[in-house]
Amino acid sequence: MTCPTISNEENVKWDETIANGEVIHGECLEVGYGGPISRVCIQNGTIGNWGNVFGSCQGWFFFFFTFLLSF
Repeated sequence: MTCPTISNEENVKWDETIANGEVIHGECLEVGYGGPISRVCIQNGTIGNWGNVFGSCQGWFFFFFTFLLSF
């Protein structure tokens, strides 16, 4: 059982993955953007379903600034 590849959902790519409930990290597609973005793939009967998205892709300046503030 797997969740299918999603090549572009709100500028994020999700690779095909096994429906086992583990946290999967998405890839921000827009150049200059990054951030912690994740979701799970869970089994629902005989199919895999993507769960809700947590986090977002943000511009590198914002991401870098937030990182510096964490120290």
